[in-house]
Amino acid sequence: HMIPFVVTGGLLIAVALSIGGTPTPEGMAIPEDSFWNTVNELGSLAFSLMVPVLSGYIAVGIADRPGLAPGLITGLIATTGSLYGSETGAGFLGGIVTGILSGYVALAIKKIPVHKFIAPIWPIIVIPIFTTLTVGLIFILLIGAPVSAAFETMTEYLAGMQGSSVIVLGLILGAMIAFDMGGPFNKTAFLFGGGMIAAGNAAPMGMAACAIAVPPLAVGVATLLRRRWFNKAENDAGIAALFMGFFGITEGAIPLAAARPLQVIPANVAGGAVAGALAGAFGAQDHVMHGGPIVAVLGAVDNVVGFFIAMLAGIAVCAGLILLLVGLTQRKDKPLVAVDTISLDKDLGSSSEEVIRSLVKLTSPRMSDAEAVASAALQRESTRSTGVGHGVAIPHARSAGVKVPTLAFARLPQGVTWAEGEDPTTLAFLIAVPDDAGKQHLKLLSKLARNIMKEDFRAQLHGARNRKEAADIISSVLSPAPSTNKAAATNQA
Repeated sequence: HMIPFVVTGGLLIAVALSIGGTPTPEGMAIPEDSFWNTVNELGSLAFSLMVPVLSGYIAVGIADRPGLAPGLITGLIATTGSLYGSETGAGFLGGIVTGILSGYVALAIKKIPVHKFIAPIWPIIVIPIFTTLTVGLIFILLIGAPVSAAFETMTEYLAGMQGSSVIVLGLILGAMIAFDMGGPFNKTAFLFGGGMIAAGNAAPMGMAACAIAVPPLAVGVATLLRRRWFNKAENDAGIAALFMGFFGITEGAIPLAAARPLQVIPANVAGGAVAGALAGAFGAQDHVMHGGPIVAVLGAVDNVVGFFIAMLAGIAVCAGLILLLVGLTQRKDKPLVAVDTISLDKDLGSSSEEVIRSLVKLTSPRMSDAEAVASAALQRESTRSTGVGHGVAIPHARSAGVKVPTLAFARLPQGVTWAEGEDPTTLAFLIAVPDDAGKQHLKLLSKLARNIMKEDFRAQLHGARNRKEAADIISSVLSPAPSTNKAAATNQA
């Protein structure tokens, strides 16, 4: 739910800056009376909804619809720093906190037994009002003010770290910039760098400007290098992040950071720290309050070569760590079965029996007795059709003739009549597991059946351009689901 706001806002701002912007000491400026300033303001409005939507749908993931309004409202509180004495607000990390708090408070109120006459107004009046009041006041009175004070102290500390401490300063600024991608850490470091420009020292801004581009460019590179490890939404967000990263929009990395915080945020911090430290060591100074490759391209940076070396090193470290950490998770949360037997748009027969036998033949390297597997699948078919509607069939078999759990997929553009009275089948899956596999085939069947009900999933399979793309689409829905409410809510958001 958050991704369209990040992409819409980020790309509108990037287009406005690239076409209508010019570098000034105060940053990338767009003339106020120009068309591109209007585009920039549209993008800013879209961006302003990002954290409230993130917070709102985390709350929905925990408490269902009653969590939506308080999640949205308290997410807006997290970004409105003036409510708790902060110039920067709490950013997307604050939105995650308000979303989780709103979700669990709403859930607790939802579980309170009430009279049947009160029940209709409970989820639309009582839960939203009391949840918003509770979480909003907790954030304003208890959480926001200490955060604000901590950042003021941090700014004073950073101001004293110059001269011989330039590399350490770069490490700290780069790590802060990359940690929360537009949040209070990021803004504190960024405003510090901007303040140093006015004081005649553009080096801290060079460190920050170099680190700003690392998270979005690195997540873009990571999703390009290992597309099968990420779902479609994450891959799409990665492409958008590459574009936003070029224009210094750190928020482009937030969708992946929100979905995979334990993998992406530590990698961001490491990559940003490396970029900031190297920018300081190379003396790459930025004379405008903006970052990313765009400021170097437009001539606002001293030592452009050093600036790009530092940035590329940070991207390499960040992308490498993301892939390492996601790869470890992949091995832990690998799909229930390998998906590598795919047939697209080939004639596998004109009846369900012929298609089943063709699919078994495709998977024969994984069978010790292919005929026994085909017989088991057809025996199951004779008791009841495995057509599940929407032009999909899932024949399945458990047999001693299977060596390893196997899933095959075929796209049948001409359609095959699976059983009398059913619509023609255009998507067919074969699940085959060994006799001792327990209920594994039922888990696979359940996961596939749930996703087949989704029009988007079916459309993706119909539109897959090659076997690898089809395998990626299927694998993405066969990975084990998160086991906690918090994880599920974060992924849903």
